[in-house]
Amino acid sequence: MDTKVQSKGRPIPYLKRERERRGVSARKLSAGSGVARATLTDLENGRRLAYGATIRKLAEALGCEPWDLTGIDPADMSEEERELLRHVLAGKKPYAVFVDEEDDET
Repeated sequence: MDTKVQSKGRPIPYLKRERERRGVSARKLSAGSGVARATLTDLENGRRLAYGATIRKLAEALGCEPWDLTGIDPADMSEEERELLRHVLAGKKPYAVFVDEEDDET
């Protein structure tokens, strides 16, 4: 499986575009999402990677989907990859999604 979702942080290249498209200032987004303004600036400029929980908070504050910020298109994913994406964005450990039943028996 060629998984596009990573368990660690990932860039969110469309954050600034989506924020500006909605006419939301960085200050308002910071206040509405609970993400520190300095962190937001670093995320928008690609100096920092975001974890699933942060992406989710920002998307909720902007009224968009998390993949609108990341550029990930769920339509291009297999069901396994979409399930992994849901778990990562929910703040769960991705390896827990793909436990092989045969491995459990050992």
